[in-house]
Amino acid sequence: MDVRRGGGQLDRPGPRATHENRAGDPEALFRVDGSEGSIRGTLGLLYDYPHGRPDTLEVNSRALPTDGWLPYPVTRRWIPGAFAGPMASLLRAVAGDGEPYPSARDNLGTIRLVERLYASMDSGRSMPMG
Repeated sequence: MDVRRGGGQLDRPGPRATHENRAGDPEALFRVDGSEGSIRGTLGLLYDYPHGRPDTLEVNSRALPTDGWLPYPVTRRWIPGAFAGPMASLLRAVAGDGEPYPSARDNLGTIRLVERLYASMDSGRSMPMG
């Protein structure tokens, strides 16, 4: 899985993220590069928290007919939406109303995926999940 920059320079595939604000210039960026394209975006809530701004998402693909980065419409904020549902489900489960979603098994699968991503970044190769 190779990712080449504009000048042909080889770049290692994998996720990149930052949300540091030590210098007073907030940024909350993410980017995932793969062999057939990349996605990048911002987590809007982390700019001027707790008010924030809209999230953004862009796609650059070898498989799709794009001319550079193609904006993808984002209709909701990832934060706090990504937490509200799982936390409500966990609280219902604690109150005795079934299993939470996502389950502990689902979360272990996420951890395995992240471990494979790090292994891929370290080796510079695609890593199977199995």
